[in-house]
Amino acid sequence: MVRCRKYALKSFVLENVGEELGKKCVKRVPACFENLISLGENTFRWLWNKLPRYIAKFQHYEDMWQIATRRNNRFLGLTLHHLAADRSFNMYTYHMPCEFKRNDVMNIHAAGLLSGIQKHTQELPYILAGDFNSTPSSSVYALVTKSIYSPFPKSTVYSRVPSLQDRIYVPLTSAYFALHAREPPFTNYGWPKDLSKAFCDTIDYIFCNRGFEPVQATHINTTSRNDVLCFPSSKEPSDHLPLQASFNFAE
Repeated sequence: MVRCRKYALKSFVLENVGEELGKKCVKRVPACFENLISLGENTFRWLWNKLPRYIAKFQHYEDMWQIATRRNNRFLGLTLHHLAADRSFNMYTYHMPCEFKRNDVMNIHAAGLLSGIQKHTQELPYILAGDFNSTPSSSVYALVTKSIYSPFPKSTVYSRVPSLQDRIYVPLTSAYFALHAREPPFTNYGWPKDLSKAFCDTIDYIFCNRGFEPVQATHINTTSRNDVLCFPSSKEPSDHLPLQASFNFAE
């Protein structure tokens, strides 16, 4: 246990969401080929795993589950002990894949993230913060804050995928929304190369479960977006604006 003045670090976890999803997927293999597998299983499976990639190049087909399992986004979690309150809690941070044009990939990762946290949190109070690349009107935001699922896509690459929609996730609270009845006007003002104009909206959040009560949340913005084409700028070192929040343990 690592101690500082206020907190003691009890443990940490670093988990690859796509990799964990991939462990629960089963590649689709036609029944007529089952007997061939026994003749050269390793060689056959290697060839079969490569086949969808080459088919996709010619047919312009994308399997959302395959893309999701190949993304290497990780969540970092810390289990901390508040020395004065003599209570433990978890803190998690995550950077969602930037897949605006493949929303299904982000929905799969959001459910995989919540599933991973649920596995590690041990029913402790926790905070989840990060860049979710999802606006307040998105299906990812609805999943996190309301446990509302969008239908997951079918896969032609995998015969079985994780039944994430069968899990019950307790909705999380956005600290800023809880105190202001809305999200910030924007937290990101950038200009991706594939867009014809700058993107300006809220995609960063600080969430908590029922073990915490938000008591303060601030959106730190020192520059008007009307003064510049986009961020970063001479006054804003990042295209993201910081959020700050304070919490009390819920009774």
